[in-house]
Amino acid sequence: MIELLNWFVAGKAPDAVVFVLVGSLAAAIFSMGKAGFGGGAGLLALPLLTFATGDPLVAVAIMLPLLIVSDYVAFFSWYRQWSVKAVSLLLPGMVLGTALGTWILWWLGQLNQQSTRDKPLGSQVLMLIIGLLALGFVILHIVRSRRKEPFNFKPVLWNGSLFGGVAGITSTLAHAAAPIVTIYMVTQGMDKRRFVASATLYFWVGNQLKVLPFLLLGLLDLNVFRAIIPLIPAAIVGALLGVWLNGRVSQQLFTLIIYVLLTITAAELIYRSVSGLMA
Repeated sequence: MIELLNWFVAGKAPDAVVFVLVGSLAAAIFSMGKAGFGGGAGLLALPLLTFATGDPLVAVAIMLPLLIVSDYVAFFSWYRQWSVKAVSLLLPGMVLGTALGTWILWWLGQLNQQSTRDKPLGSQVLMLIIGLLALGFVILHIVRSRRKEPFNFKPVLWNGSLFGGVAGITSTLAHAAAPIVTIYMVTQGMDKRRFVASATLYFWVGNQLKVLPFLLLGLLDLNVFRAIIPLIPAAIVGALLGVWLNGRVSQQLFTLIIYVLLTITAAELIYRSVSGLMA
């Protein structure tokens, strides 16, 4: 059994059993969050995968095919319940943000190739970025929850492009566009089902867009696709469970659990990356 798991992960993780267990948990959580609650749980998934693989660049690569698998489950579950107008305003900025995020990943890859350290410099920097983004989104969530009035603005092309650009960068670097998209979508007065459907459409488009840059960067290869095979069932089950839970579990409880876990994981990643950079 261990030999089979090692064949699947193909050297992408230091421990095959840990990778499959923690990776399956990450896949189930982000699929559940995306399909049932608008995608916020994806913030926790990448830190978990980074912990499982030991390399954030590998984690970012492995997570993209998993995201796309859950995207299609969610896409057909919420088919045509979305707001095309709300999503379309984000798209121009999303394309530019994805391009900028791709350049940053290329630069981090160059740092890794030039590094003579035991722990490659580019990977440590990306781990720190992921940890800081995760912690920043926790703080953003606390600020938003304590405001008596929500963030209010009229969605138009310029602010849609701005939000789409920021979401494109964070999505490419850390698959972490959900908080940005949520802030933008929540101003448009959609009910929960239309909100989740619209977020689903955005992520479906955005994640397809990242495939070509990831291929060009060499992040997606046969070993990565082989590594995700044991995780696909968890992603599918998580997405179906998320749709089922949508009307049965409160958004508040789900969000609280995710952000508590995210805080713990972010702190661990920041500690590990800073320790690695100082070594």
